[in-house]
Amino acid sequence: MEEKTKKPYRILSIDGGGIRGIIPGMLLKEIEEITGKPIYELFDLIAGTSTGGILSLGLILPLKDKKPYSAKEMLEIYADRGDEIFSKNWSQHFTNPAGLFDGKYSQYGIERVLKEYFNEIRLSEVMPNKAVLITAYEIERRRPWFFKSHKAKEDPKRDCFAWQVARATSAAPTYFEPYRLDIEDNDYLALVDGGVFANNPTLCAYAEAKVLMAKKQAQQTSKMEDTQGRGAEDLLVEARDGDNKDFLVVSIGTGETTRCYPYEKAKDWGAISWLNPLISILMQGVSDSVDYQMRQLLPDSTDNECHYYRFQTKVSEECEDLDNITENNIRYLKLHGEELVRSSLADLQNLCNQLTRYAD
Repeated sequence: MEEKTKKPYRILSIDGGGIRGIIPGMLLKEIEEITGKPIYELFDLIAGTSTGGILSLGLILPLKDKKPYSAKEMLEIYADRGDEIFSKNWSQHFTNPAGLFDGKYSQYGIERVLKEYFNEIRLSEVMPNKAVLITAYEIERRRPWFFKSHKAKEDPKRDCFAWQVARATSAAPTYFEPYRLDIEDNDYLALVDGGVFANNPTLCAYAEAKVLMAKKQAQQTSKMEDTQGRGAEDLLVEARDGDNKDFLVVSIGTGETTRCYPYEKAKDWGAISWLNPLISILMQGVSDSVDYQMRQLLPDSTDNECHYYRFQTKVSEECEDLDNITENNIRYLKLHGEELVRSSLADLQNLCNQLTRYAD
């Protein structure tokens, strides 16, 4: 009798990248079409940063008829509402035209759109047996901040509205002002875009999944008689050292930038000249280094199944800006998304076969 294949813990991670969220949206739409299933049925944990955080929340929370949005519906945020998200109030056009003295865009536009899409749904209301992880950075306490659905279920203080989480993770420095999240009494969090430390949150998601699985396994084991006298801490450590084949990780980028910064020009740059290039370099450098680390942690295995997929494409120079919401740019980004699907077709088909086999 053939042994039944163990179902791995399935992780989806989506990078940050502003309007370039169209690219992972296109790939996720293709996954839904190939498998015939919504994204939330295909994954156990979805993680995201910035625009990836907005996508993640929309794909795993019960926002429409008690179900998450489809990838196709989430794409509409970018195609139809980009001009509202990246909008200026009338005074900004005169007092802050280049974003030198304040955030480039008004927070009111993005907050209006997020409230409309996420309604009054809270982080704890994630779909049954699912989890979501969203990154942000706390600038007063100077530490990463992770919005976790399982923590929101345990602690009412951590149970924010989804729109607040989306606003915090997408508060990109120079684009939007930091988000103040009131938590209790007179205390608050001062949050900016998680892309400042984890533009590619795959490693964060993998670590979180290891902990969630370890806790579950330790709880199950502790209920059984243990003749070796091992304590709960020993069981937790043992569980965390489990086989990496227990995981299936899918990481999706928002396009790899190609703009070159020649030495002869860069050597004479000061703070102002370095600002935009530095943001781009940091975002891409973080994303690429996480991809390298994940390939070392989850290399190709002997079970004839891939346990780590990274889907990324290069974007043309005119598409690099995070806030280019022109009709032409949105069309070009969709074309880049189509190219990513086309160039990754073999991997995509293999992935969808695995996801379909393990689907809820």
